[in-house]
Amino acid sequence: MVEYLFIGIDPGMEGAVAAITPGEKHQSWHTPLIVERRKLKTLTPKGNPRVKVDREYNFPAMLEILRSLKSMAEKNSWQLVAAVEAQNSRPNDAKSVATAVGRNQGIWEALVASLDVKPWIIYPHVWKPFYLPAGAPKSYSLDLGRMLFVSHLPLKKDEARAEALLIADYLRRKVYGWEAWKGPLAQLSEEDTAKARKKANNNRNRKRTSKALP
Repeated sequence: MVEYLFIGIDPGMEGAVAAITPGEKHQSWHTPLIVERRKLKTLTPKGNPRVKVDREYNFPAMLEILRSLKSMAEKNSWQLVAAVEAQNSRPNDAKSVATAVGRNQGIWEALVASLDVKPWIIYPHVWKPFYLPAGAPKSYSLDLGRMLFVSHLPLKKDEARAEALLIADYLRRKVYGWEAWKGPLAQLSEEDTAKARKKANNNRNRKRTSKALP
């Protein structure tokens, strides 16, 4: 019987990568970055120099994570399967934002392909309904990640790691033919249902306003 090591990737500067082994062991990492802070000539209202923070992917560290997972798979005769979440820019996003979104996804696709592994491309509107109800806030992903992967994801900022783990788990469920998650958080609370409806109405109103503009 073929055993698999599943990798899930939430691309982006604030993203993460996660892995689930055949023995139900799991691990996740925030996307490795190189962060540089530069003092500018302009001053804040208090007279202090303004600071600009530049961030870029740490490509060697990103590749090292993937290579270590491939090495683990080869050592245990597991088949490596990886999925990268598809990224879509919003209609009102600036061109620079749209370019960055496509770049983020493309970088992870290239890194996975460098391992001689063809990445699955999975859209959020495909994998998220497998676990969460429509309109679920981001916090649901973290709560569900903590529920499925006990003793992991202790911090609020671990939301991206939770989604990477859920992407890896979705891949596992599809490969093995398992059903969608039907446990807790599969339905919105009354409070979150009201918030989701309000958000949807606001989005519709914004679209109508933008169409009405000359």
